[in-house]
Amino acid sequence: MRVSRNFTLVLVAMLVITQLAGCSTAKPEPEQPKGGTFIFPMGAEAQQINPILANGNFAVRQLFDTLVARDEDGNWIGKLAESFQVSEDGLVYTFKLRENVKWHDGEPFTAEDVKFTCDTVLDEKTLTNRRSCLVVGDKPIEVEVIDEHTVRFTLPEFTINFLSNMALLRYIPKHLLEGKDVNTDEFNQNPIGTGPFKFTEWKKGEYLIMSRNDDYFLPVQLDRYILKIIPSAEAQVIALEKGEIDCLLLQGSDIERLKSNPDIVQYNINAGYNYFLYLNIHKAPLDDVKVRQAIAYAIDRESMASTVTYGSAKGAYGLYDPAGPLADYYNHDAPEYRYNIEEAKRLLAEAGWTPGSDGILEKDGQKFVIEQIITAANEKVATMLQSDLAKVGIKMDIRMLDNAAYSAALRLDPESPDAPWCYVTANGPTNTGDPDYYDTFHTKAYGIRFNYVKYSNPRVDELLDKGLTILEKEARIPIYKEFQQIVMEELPMIPLYQFVVVFAVRSRVGGLPEDRTADANGIVWEEAWRLYIKPETK
Repeated sequence: MRVSRNFTLVLVAMLVITQLAGCSTAKPEPEQPKGGTFIFPMGAEAQQINPILANGNFAVRQLFDTLVARDEDGNWIGKLAESFQVSEDGLVYTFKLRENVKWHDGEPFTAEDVKFTCDTVLDEKTLTNRRSCLVVGDKPIEVEVIDEHTVRFTLPEFTINFLSNMALLRYIPKHLLEGKDVNTDEFNQNPIGTGPFKFTEWKKGEYLIMSRNDDYFLPVQLDRYILKIIPSAEAQVIALEKGEIDCLLLQGSDIERLKSNPDIVQYNINAGYNYFLYLNIHKAPLDDVKVRQAIAYAIDRESMASTVTYGSAKGAYGLYDPAGPLADYYNHDAPEYRYNIEEAKRLLAEAGWTPGSDGILEKDGQKFVIEQIITAANEKVATMLQSDLAKVGIKMDIRMLDNAAYSAALRLDPESPDAPWCYVTANGPTNTGDPDYYDTFHTKAYGIRFNYVKYSNPRVDELLDKGLTILEKEARIPIYKEFQQIVMEELPMIPLYQFVVVFAVRSRVGGLPEDRTADANGIVWEEAWRLYIKPETK
């Protein structure tokens, strides 16, 4: 069954034992026989497959499980856990594990595996990207085995994100890895998990095969789930057209190209966050808030969204989607900077910029020339920004970088002379359904998370800290509305358009929603046990 009510309300009730769902309500059609192979393309190959290390993400989702997850309605459902109890102060979580869960080698999964995994993640010698799941503030969470199927987590201080972090942490077997170097062990090339599929074969550079786990607690339909290595994006599209793969995230003109193919179904999935133009608020002339506001007014976001996403997305004017799951947090009173060239020119004039003989703005003998760094994926956005800003006298140069150089540039100190002026990237609240923006706007997030522009505002820090300590939604709404008001006035980054994922899948694949805006991609990633190949197409 599903969780009976939102966990926020559960905690407000203070002490509760929450029964988690053993499965979602939507199941594969019962009359469909098992069998068939689903093929998922990968542009690059993992170096290892261990869920607590930093690589192999596609495979680990099928091979390993979490304690809990969210369903499509945002309710908590059980995976390795079947229930949990929360203390009155919200600091102690006691999980009851499913009995009869087995590792793929037949050994039982127990609370010892949970503690071993957590201890390994917290070990500083482990090259993990999951340590933050088990740390609150600067202190580690204590993990204690109560009995074979019961484990207790004691938090050093309250955080609303604990369950969300538990939905990210996947577990490794103590009986295979205890006393070994988890970073280099052979396990990472021949993994044993508890997930719906078992590791079968890995031919480097070509494919990775996973086979159905008949002991899984949910009814797995597919015989095999294959990850096929296809480095070229164009080759992936051709493979989808030929039926050599079963799904693909589409970009650019490929969206239109495949719309008329009767064997391919497209899902337009609002990812819940936006593309933003990040502005270096420490580098002139972008250190002037009037200039940043003028740039926001100068951008035709609806035209950009329509062109870049081929009509699948809309312009963005705030930090949340006013029609999405976090709509209640959207501050309609905060400035939105809708397209207005005259207002952009007025603000630039107020900031002291006047047109030069060549049409480019000037101030104190300096031309208004900035540079945007991009990767190939953002070239169309960059050229549209360049065109829009030229209309108000701003010259924006474009510098193309490869992915590695681009990532390195984002990590440069914004106050250094080599730091970029601006760039476009996607951001927003996490997919956990929480409005928190700590990782993007909190002063402490600079250098370790996504506060690339070194934004710092004491009141914003205070609001973000406070938002993580309050449970009731109605009490949190004014906190995040005030936060949005400040950020949208100061504009360290400008919302551009919604991040809409266009996911294409072969029509032979069953187990996906009829609703073409539903998160079919999420099912392929996280709930592949639902999938089946329609009998007439095998």
